[in-house]
Amino acid sequence: MQEAPDKGLTPYIDVRGGKLEPKDGIRLISKQNFEALRAEVGNVRALVESLFCFVKAIAGDVVYSRSLEGFATEIAIRFLAYNVCVIIKLKLRRLRF
Repeated sequence: MQEAPDKGLTPYIDVRGGKLEPKDGIRLISKQNFEALRAEVGNVRALVESLFCFVKAIAGDVVYSRSLEGFATEIAIRFLAYNVCVIIKLKLRRLRF
């Protein structure tokens, strides 16, 4: 998780409270990002589930790669395809109006 910001990724993981309550560092930043997202969007779980459902609909729910690198590449390509679909839908909406 420490490498995420170095690679340009923003972590949004809800870190547990209690003894594991984050005091500083990447865990605190991640929790703050998640809380800000929840305040802005609301039900984050429903968004994530609908995203995975859409990705499975366009690319299937089976990963055929045998190596870890192939697995990661295949998943990345699926989410890239999702992003392309979203961009196309947005472009089509703009053309209609």
